[in-house]
Amino acid sequence: MLFLGLGLGGTAFLLVKTGLEVSLEAQGKAQTLYLARQLEEDLLLNDLYAVFRQLESLEGEGVLGFVLDPRGEVLVHTFPGGFPLNLKTLMGRFRFQGEIYRLYRSPIGDGSVGTLALAFPETPLRQKLAHLLVLGAWWALGVTALAFLLVSRAADQFLKPLEALVQGVRAWQEGWERALPDPGGELRVLHQALVAYRERVKRREQELSTLNQVAEAVNRAETPEGVLQNALEALARSGLFRCGEAWLGEVRVGKVLCPYRDEEVCPLKRGEQKTTYHTLELTEARLLLDTEAPQAFLEAIKAPIEAGLHRARYTQALKERAQERSQLLKALIQAQEAERARLARDLHDQIGQILTGIDLGLSANPLSSQHGGPTSDPADP
Repeated sequence: MLFLGLGLGGTAFLLVKTGLEVSLEAQGKAQTLYLARQLEEDLLLNDLYAVFRQLESLEGEGVLGFVLDPRGEVLVHTFPGGFPLNLKTLMGRFRFQGEIYRLYRSPIGDGSVGTLALAFPETPLRQKLAHLLVLGAWWALGVTALAFLLVSRAADQFLKPLEALVQGVRAWQEGWERALPDPGGELRVLHQALVAYRERVKRREQELSTLNQVAEAVNRAETPEGVLQNALEALARSGLFRCGEAWLGEVRVGKVLCPYRDEEVCPLKRGEQKTTYHTLELTEARLLLDTEAPQAFLEAIKAPIEAGLHRARYTQALKERAQERSQLLKALIQAQEAERARLARDLHDQIGQILTGIDLGLSANPLSSQHGGPTSDPADP
């Protein structure tokens, strides 16, 4: 604004200077012509004193003059200290005793009586221009100060809502929830863009948090049914889903937030209630979800659930194999114990009987007494 004021002030100064110069030029020519008409009669009467008195009356305005006869000789002049001879034929501006004058000529009569020349000083013009310059400078400073105040006030009114928007965004960055004030005007577009961006960021953060919660929930489950049920519960806690069902093959293994919990078939499956449900097709399983979440997010949810199902199935298969192995080992041990018991019975029943029969046969044989068989009591006859 200062540069603009200086530029406008300079332009106005040049225009006014040019106007004053033109005005001075017109004034000088008009006054010289007017005085030449008044001096015609005195010159015809050869009353040079009257001519001098009229020229001398102009000294109060600082105007100097002289009259030339038809031959170009000076008849009367009012120049103090003597008449400069070079002024006889000079036109335009000249310097006399440190002052700059503008010289204007006008013929007296038709020129046969003589010529009148008046020299007007430029000091009044310079004083007017200096006064105008000072006044213009003060006006420029005043207008600049007023413009500065107005611009400062306007900038303050513009920057206050902008600062409020900045503070709100900084609060968002620090994790605080703060509503952005509506500044109105042109800043409303920026306000709407920031609010929309914040909503997208919150949605994105909610989606990422939901993905982490689903991944943690499915990792805690050990069976496919548990994986699907934990995934449904994690999705229900996120707030992005209204209700949902989990199906493992053709068997429903869980549901959450369904409007009719006691009914066998949820409205998601039956389709009686107006819903915006999506079906997530998984490996030998599916999820029915009532949500307005974007399809890209729903596809992202499938990855941790698929991984959880694969891990749960693998863990379940390992447990089943370990259980089968345990049962096989138990059956093997039982078979070994039964075989040992059978052998023990066979040894006891068959070999024991054979040995007993042999012992009885040897006892009944008379030759056995001669060969160290059983001896009889000496008292026996």
